[in-house]
Amino acid sequence: MEEVKGMLQSLLEGQQMIAARLDRVEKRLDGVESLLDRLEANQEGMEKRLSAQIRDIDISVDFVAGELGQHKKDIQLLKAKVE
Repeated sequence: MEEVKGMLQSLLEGQQMIAARLDRVEKRLDGVESLLDRLEANQEGMEKRLSAQIRDIDISVDFVAGELGQHKKDIQLLKAKVE
């Protein structure tokens, strides 16, 4: 009977140890989930900033192209006046 009680006590201690470990793992998992949420939010913010920068670059490129076209016209007008 004492041997059975000892085995049961051992099993109970093992279960308690497993439950404690499981609790620690769950806390770590919560931390990882929190970190992933923050990373996703940061990524979304970075994507928005990148999109805005690309839009600004597109506007600048359009402006430069327009200016270049105007300069070409001016050069052609000057050439026509010289000839």
